[in-house]
Amino acid sequence: MLTSPHVFLLTDSYQMYPDDDRNHSGKEALDWFVRMQSDSVTEAERAAFIAWRDAKPENAQAYADAELLSHKLAALKGHSAYHIPRLTPDQKPSLMTMQSFNRIALFLLIIFSSAGLWWQTGIVSDEYVTSAGEQRHIPLEDGSKLELNTASHADVRYTRLERIVTLYSGKAYFDIADENYRRFVVLAGGLQVRDIGTRFIVRHDNEQVTVTVLEGEVELTRPALSDRSGELPATLTLLAGQQSHYRNEVITPAIPIDSVAAAAWREGKLIFKATPLREVVQELARYHPLRFVIHDPALADETVTGSFHIGELSSFLRALEQVLQIQIDTRNPDIASIQRRKN
Repeated sequence: MLTSPHVFLLTDSYQMYPDDDRNHSGKEALDWFVRMQSDSVTEAERAAFIAWRDAKPENAQAYADAELLSHKLAALKGHSAYHIPRLTPDQKPSLMTMQSFNRIALFLLIIFSSAGLWWQTGIVSDEYVTSAGEQRHIPLEDGSKLELNTASHADVRYTRLERIVTLYSGKAYFDIADENYRRFVVLAGGLQVRDIGTRFIVRHDNEQVTVTVLEGEVELTRPALSDRSGELPATLTLLAGQQSHYRNEVITPAIPIDSVAAAAWREGKLIFKATPLREVVQELARYHPLRFVIHDPALADETVTGSFHIGELSSFLRALEQVLQIQIDTRNPDIASIQRRKN
């Protein structure tokens, strides 16, 4: 708990609210938020703040929401009652300052406590969406690079102490610029991916998140599980050339991965190595407006090895026909019908 007098006053105002798990991180975030606005904050306090923020994803999200909401209120209202004043080292907290702190704290806490909005929502700084077959290269304001693959949706939120990207669906490549105090975090399907100076890829689809590290390392953190928290690992560090999946609240152990194949989509190529046909056509469907139908379940298990350029679908389908001895009917412009070749 913080020791600043004005923070104690802020904490006392919480007593009218239930002290449950849902708003606990939100309350602590407000304490830290108020303290970090002061010009008199010490290095020890800053270090303590960083330790608290990094302790669990709920803390990081709550603090980011508090700061973003405060900035949004200031922009909308343009009134001093919504401005958190800064204290210089030679100033002492005044009664008016404390009242201002309490006003903003109470207002934020009410919002955070309503239907869990402090965890589920935030103010989006920038939002990016790609359609089928589209890829986007997005330079971020801190010098980091974001590349969105086809059919992807992400938003980017930057604050003074956080850089957060939420990947709602699709696949994204990250090349992170190093900063001393602002960590870079990717949120996807409940999983937190914290950068430790690296390049990595995150894929989020079909209720599964896949993280592949190309350079450096990342730390994966899942939400706390009240019923099984002692049975499953809460964090995992991934190194270059490793991959992990997150599904059904479980982080799988790291496995080695072909980094070149994993990042080939950035060069407009797809590389398959002993990949079941069902997975191959699922990937193709992300890039082309076709629905692939495999009529023989056993055929779906046939494996494919090879590479092709994303824009050359017809030539790849012809190659598949030769390798697997199958017939792919594309006379219907919306459906590719796949079946074994008749002798």
